[in-house]
Amino acid sequence: SGAGNTIILTNQGTLGYPTSINCPGRQILMNSGKIDLNGTSQKVGYVFTGNDGNSAIVNSAIGTISTLIVCYNTTNLVSYKGPATPQGIRCSLVDDPSTGGILAITKEGVAIQPIGHYEGDGSAAPNNYHGDTTVNDGILQVLSAGGISPNSAYRLNTTKGTLQLDYAGVSIAKSLFINGVEMPNGIYGAGTAPIKGVGFIQVSGSSQRPVLNTSFSGTSLTLNWQGAAGGFKLQSQTNSLISTWFDYPGAVSNPITFEVDKAQDAVYFRLAPIP
Repeated sequence: SGAGNTIILTNQGTLGYPTSINCPGRQILMNSGKIDLNGTSQKVGYVFTGNDGNSAIVNSAIGTISTLIVCYNTTNLVSYKGPATPQGIRCSLVDDPSTGGILAITKEGVAIQPIGHYEGDGSAAPNNYHGDTTVNDGILQVLSAGGISPNSAYRLNTTKGTLQLDYAGVSIAKSLFINGVEMPNGIYGAGTAPIKGVGFIQVSGSSQRPVLNTSFSGTSLTLNWQGAAGGFKLQSQTNSLISTWFDYPGAVSNPITFEVDKAQDAVYFRLAPIP
């Protein structure tokens, strides 16, 4: 374990520093074993860990929140092993609030820090930590869908930080904040700054709800709602608000424009979460 803002850990092999990056002398280099923050928060440089079944970053102190602040004062713009085989946090970040403490991670520094290492066989160490994932500066590069914790709130800063999703498909996240503003439930990717890459995160636990907006142009009515179209669908019905709701044609399109028929009875619209 470390003191102050320095922590250098190794379990097997020789302690050394990757030559391809420019880091101060406060890295985590761990071939195997566990890093237990044990209720403390640590500022470190580049983090490189093993990825076997015994490797993990944890917090065992009940009732505490431990934050691992990575790439503090670090300037590497190329990940260890390079862009073809990037390696960084290859183990799981795991916690269990019922038996231990909460684990969080914060990305500082202009550097790139890979997390959720993707193996050649398609497997990756999954993360399940319940603390926040904060990206204040530089790039947090998520290499696999399992690198996204479904229990974490992701807090992004568009001024300096980037969440780079370098995996195919969609991963679940609890919530998403951009510059301190909570986003509605939905699916977010490279179309939402400061997210980049080919992957997506689906926010499932936001306290925010989208707002259904309307605008007229001649006889055309346009309905649109705040947030990603993938998280909600448009439903309608023509009787009363207590009747059965049906998915409107093209329900997940955002916006939806259609012609208004003045002879038609009243039509009611609402947004419903996509299961």
